[in-house]
Amino acid sequence: NLVCCVRWWTEFDLSKLAFARHCHVEYHFVSCAICVEPKYYAFRKSVEKFSILGTILDDIYDTYGTIDELKLFTTAIKRWDPSLADFLPEYRKIAYIAFYKAINESAQDAEKTQGRDMLQYIRKAWEVYIDSIMQETEWLATGYIPTLNEYLENGKLSSAARIVILPSILTLDGLLPEDTLHKIDYPSRFDELSGLLLRLRGDTRTFK
Repeated sequence: NLVCCVRWWTEFDLSKLAFARHCHVEYHFVSCAICVEPKYYAFRKSVEKFSILGTILDDIYDTYGTIDELKLFTTAIKRWDPSLADFLPEYRKIAYIAFYKAINESAQDAEKTQGRDMLQYIRKAWEVYIDSIMQETEWLATGYIPTLNEYLENGKLSSAARIVILPSILTLDGLLPEDTLHKIDYPSRFDELSGLLLRLRGDTRTFK
């Protein structure tokens, strides 16, 4: 897993994103701590890649780019058209291509286990995440201070819990019926509590 993770990081030139946190090795060990059995390779790969991409996109929206540039980037992601990468600045092109291919690969892994196309679930999870970090960027740009409730409601989504947990679960043993997916996916209680936990944990670590 670690060799493949580093190879993927290198192949997609993610090291060129100097402004972003380079946590790929750390995320590998996180995935192993969750599930170490060799047969769950796809699960660990999903945790690694989506943790990495979630961090990179968070850094892009937090520290790099104007509001107008980020709105265009958000539109490109939601349109799900790889040809749009040609119109993006180099650093966003790198992130976009890695993002697009990782999600398609994850959907293929999930389909092998679930027996049906799971791309819509994974894409939707990412769209909600992108909207939430875009919301935080707009708050910062306009000087708006959200209420605690507004912050936490958005923070549950921007914590990145869903984009890591949902695609990874889809690669585990056994078919997940639609009603089960609804119980773990947004806006379920499971999704809400896992997102809130990660948000509070992250804020506690970074509070000054």
